[in-house]
Amino acid sequence: LWCSRASPGSAATGAVASPSAAAVARNLGYTTVYEVDHGQERLICNGKLKVRATKGALVGPPWSKRENGFVLSETSGISLYYEPHADYVASSVAEVGTVDVVVSPPSTQSLLGYQLVKGATDNIQLLKMLRPKVVIPLMNAEFDATGPLNSLLSETGGVELLEKQLKETPELKNVKICV
Repeated sequence: LWCSRASPGSAATGAVASPSAAAVARNLGYTTVYEVDHGQERLICNGKLKVRATKGALVGPPWSKRENGFVLSETSGISLYYEPHADYVASSVAEVGTVDVVVSPPSTQSLLGYQLVKGATDNIQLLKMLRPKVVIPLMNAEFDATGPLNSLLSETGGVELLEKQLKETPELKNVKICV
């Protein structure tokens, strides 16, 4: 997460990231990098934006540390939750309370049956916890892939399924999808 209009490597650049992403940002030349770990918060943009980290996706072997999901809260009161895999630890997200907007993928993507992205299967439970007014589908599966692993990947779900799931869930029927 960057709060600067400067280009990477210039003196004014900054990033807020998980510990593993912070190392990448430093290697890219970012000069001000704030690490935010699970459950931690950081004020940025002159105190106008609060960033809170939740336990997000497990992107490595089962013993590896989870990456972050993020809650961004403006001092004006608008809040947004983002996790690009729809993979989260429910107890960590439940601590957040409600948000105005959720950005999450509407699809589930699997490699040989192992779910890499869990949107079609896990979004409704996430939305029940966060009670947003708006969902912005993260279309991270919308690309053409080639190569030997491509035939081993499968995808289910999508925006249409998310719309159907929302309509069928009484407490979420008023949530708007903004593509």
